[in-house]
Amino acid sequence: MLVLNGKTITMRDFTMSKPVTPGKAANSDAQLAPFAQRFIGALEETSLVALIDYLADHQSLPVALVQRQFCDRFNIGVLHALPAARFDAAVEYLVDQMPAEHITIKG
Repeated sequence: MLVLNGKTITMRDFTMSKPVTPGKAANSDAQLAPFAQRFIGALEETSLVALIDYLADHQSLPVALVQRQFCDRFNIGVLHALPAARFDAAVEYLVDQMPAEHITIKG
């Protein structure tokens, strides 16, 4: 649970753009790519979009501009091209741009 500017945000507040349907891999022996080589998934992307939207609103900037700055900072063309290994650094980067008085962590 995260509280931003007095509003509590939980995972159930997020929606995904496409439904995730479990399925069998084309090759049953196929394994996931190593963590360092994979891109973020839909849930991670949704989290980043929420943080970018909040930051843009808080800074009175267009969302497209904040997203472009984010992509430039992480040297990616589009948000979903962020390597999974850089997700934590991406969240930290966005949260660090928010004033401390607007962030409260409850655990």
